[in-house]
Amino acid sequence: MALSATRVRRIEFNLNRIITRNNRVLSQVLNDLTGEIEAEYKHRLSAKQAPPPSKRGQIPARDSGQLVDNTHVIRKGREIIVTTLQYGVWLDGGTSTIAARPWIRRLLHNRRAYWSKRTTALLHAHSKGR
Repeated sequence: MALSATRVRRIEFNLNRIITRNNRVLSQVLNDLTGEIEAEYKHRLSAKQAPPPSKRGQIPARDSGQLVDNTHVIRKGREIIVTTLQYGVWLDGGTSTIAARPWIRRLLHNRRAYWSKRTTALLHAHSKGR
């Protein structure tokens, strides 16, 4: 007996399972991105630079290495956060006596297209199970 083409069929989707899997994949991607962003910050900050001090708008010149050692990229939920010394924040935004050297914002903004593509690639890789 042939099935009727006009008969209503019920198709169920288990959204909870899909949401759980997507959250797990997103968590893995955010962990990977956090590590990659921190590695790039450390690499750029620890490049061989000898004083004199950096010029306005440049990445801060390495002096003692404390800025490199105390700059970390962490993940809180779905946010990626850069933590650094107060001095690093002053360098990034500038003060009344220090010209801005936007090293935190510059790295993220200049590489925005790269991080977007990298996120897509990681989502694809993790969703396939690598």
